[in-house]
Amino acid sequence: MAFMCRPFSMTTKVLTHDDIHGSNTSMPCNNTSFDNSCPNTTYTIFDYMMLKATTLQPFSSYAANKQVTFTLQNIEEVWYRSDLCHLWRYTGLGWQQYVRLVAELMVLLMALLQIACDAMDIKNVGQKRWWRVMKSFPAKVAYKISFIFIILIVPIRLACALCSAMLLLENILSLMIVLLTGAHFLFYTRALKFIGPFVLMIYTILSRDISRFMLIYSIFLIGFSQSFYVIFGACERASKAKYGKQSTRWENILDTPFEAIMRLFIMTIGEFTIFYRSLNTCEERMMQMIGKVSFNFIYNFKIFFLFTIFELFISIMQFNLLIAMMTRTYETISRTSTEWKRQWAQVILFLELSLKPKERLIAMLKYSRPIGTDKTKRSFVVARKNTSETMSQTEKQLLEQQERDLREEKRALLKRRLKDFAHTPDGRRPMTSYLSTPSRNINGEKNE
Repeated sequence: MAFMCRPFSMTTKVLTHDDIHGSNTSMPCNNTSFDNSCPNTTYTIFDYMMLKATTLQPFSSYAANKQVTFTLQNIEEVWYRSDLCHLWRYTGLGWQQYVRLVAELMVLLMALLQIACDAMDIKNVGQKRWWRVMKSFPAKVAYKISFIFIILIVPIRLACALCSAMLLLENILSLMIVLLTGAHFLFYTRALKFIGPFVLMIYTILSRDISRFMLIYSIFLIGFSQSFYVIFGACERASKAKYGKQSTRWENILDTPFEAIMRLFIMTIGEFTIFYRSLNTCEERMMQMIGKVSFNFIYNFKIFFLFTIFELFISIMQFNLLIAMMTRTYETISRTSTEWKRQWAQVILFLELSLKPKERLIAMLKYSRPIGTDKTKRSFVVARKNTSETMSQTEKQLLEQQERDLREEKRALLKRRLKDFAHTPDGRRPMTSYLSTPSRNINGEKNE
């Protein structure tokens, strides 16, 4: 509620300086100003807001005036009544803002309390052990990072009147807090029987498969992006030489190395229409001496050959390799039917870190029993009633195997007793298979 009750329309109005109205999804632009449109280029709302927040003058008249002096008399008008600081307004805007006030205070207090509890846990178990345990729970790590973002929002909101970039930064941190806090629910679902293995699959795929794939993928991506960056740079120079420097007949979609990397990344997920069209309309003339017809054939063959190699090695081969890696991880974890029990035990052990060492020792003495005469050696006692409905297929097979082994052992013991009974001497009782006890004859003499 602290984030959902925010006045989003007012925030959009302030960040865009009241330039976006209704349902517009993009703003016209050109090379010099946002107010005049250009024929082929548009900025998205996020790009427009970022440029407005970082390049233009502050929206507030007080913040724009560099000679203003902040005093106790005008500080309320500068900070509280400024449009840049509209998030400080909780009155006169509906009941949602009162809910936001209470929710924001609760979120801040609980974040401070949680940080204090974490500091006590680190003191009890040690910093190295605490971090070693924390690394096994990525959802918990994300949850702890959200506390830092919550604390950072306070000074950023206090500096809201300086420029609109502060408001934009606060909204970015708020989005990150919501995402990181939502991931914390995965920590509790990993102990459930039907969800726990899938949560572990997500962690394993992200930490192993995706990391190895991105390492290999980045090598190909950077290499191909720089190759296409050189080609598109040559095409841009040829277009300007033919149609003039101010011409927009041919647009270079790879004008920077970073843009080349992002464009090729987008192309790997299937969007290559614009990229292919730009290649097809290139005006480069590197081989004029060979002739236009032969040049076009050879040069286009070179470009399209590079394009085909990229599509084969990146879009087809490597992404199918990633799918195969994730499938193997999924099958490996799904075959382990008791994985959710191990996750359940890990969650319990992690929750025990919040207890003091003496409290953990007392709890251990309650659920454990001593082994033999040595009271210092204790074991965990589990009493569970199994039925055919609650047992898994693997447990049923294991129980049947134990019953077969027990029957074989009883059958072997019976055969051994019958064999000993058949070979007993006259006048003696049949001996057991374990101990041959001495017997006496009728006259009372001892037989050895």
